[in-house]
Amino acid sequence: MAGLVTATPGPDHRFSGWSGVLDGCTLNGAAITVPMAQARTVTATVVSSRHTITLHPGLYGSIGGAAANVDFTASVTYGDAFPTVVVMPSAGLIFAGWSPAVSATVAGDINATAQYRQNDAMLAMAAAQIRAASTQEQQSLGVFTEESIGTIVAGPLLIAVNPQTHKVSLNLQLQRNDTLDPATWQPLGSSTPWTDTNPASKAFYRLLFTKP
Repeated sequence: MAGLVTATPGPDHRFSGWSGVLDGCTLNGAAITVPMAQARTVTATVVSSRHTITLHPGLYGSIGGAAANVDFTASVTYGDAFPTVVVMPSAGLIFAGWSPAVSATVAGDINATAQYRQNDAMLAMAAAQIRAASTQEQQSLGVFTEESIGTIVAGPLLIAVNPQTHKVSLNLQLQRNDTLDPATWQPLGSSTPWTDTNPASKAFYRLLFTKP
């Protein structure tokens, strides 16, 4: 002989699972068939089906046209699609997703921060302007933020000037810029490790190398 029990969650809640003495029981979602050969306790667990989403724009952009550093928050139901928001990066950057990564549907509370990467087209334009203004061959290894710059180990760096003949050593210099304006890069020196003694609330860095 067996008994059938079905868990029915209240409003804004959903069934999460069964616990207790489950040996010999047949589970079918929120329903459980319990053999009556012995006394036992089984417990249905229900959890809230409403979840809070908090999205942080980070230092390098805004969300939905709001002022900088203003978070986006929403309350959604389990299984709903992740909300569509418009992320507006600072000049020179492109939105690169959320950290931690988010899924297409909501399965729990979410607390994520917008990530950015350099706008390659703008970086190429800035590099072209730098080369045009200099008598030395120069090239940037990329633009970084203080969140992503990590540790840079300096050379001399070796690059192939002519892969079939020789390589040359290059001088390295770390530079800082608060706006990504090509005219406002400031050197932080050529020795390592580099230290920015006056960091801004948001600053950009690039590693520039010049041919001796």
